[in-house]
Amino acid sequence: MKIKLDEPTIPNDIRQKIRNLRVLLDLADNLRDEILAWYTAELKSYDFRADAQQELFNPGTGTTVEGISELAIMEALSELQIFNEVRKKK
Repeated sequence: MKIKLDEPTIPNDIRQKIRNLRVLLDLADNLRDEILAWYTAELKSYDFRADAQQELFNPGTGTTVEGISELAIMEALSELQIFNEVRKKK
């Protein structure tokens, strides 16, 4: 077997795919920030003490939950709304 001494190179098509992926990841980061800002404002409209960052933080692992689903957001907002309605009646 011959030893390869050339510098390793990444094919251009793979480089382009890596660049495309980086763009998509940046867009996803921006979208997450926008969702989090909206979600924070929405939570605070139900309860001024609510904190979206804290809600998405997992104390068991010390990490932030990365996935934000529409269902999870709507479930949390629904629970807050129900809680506030029950609290107002008392």
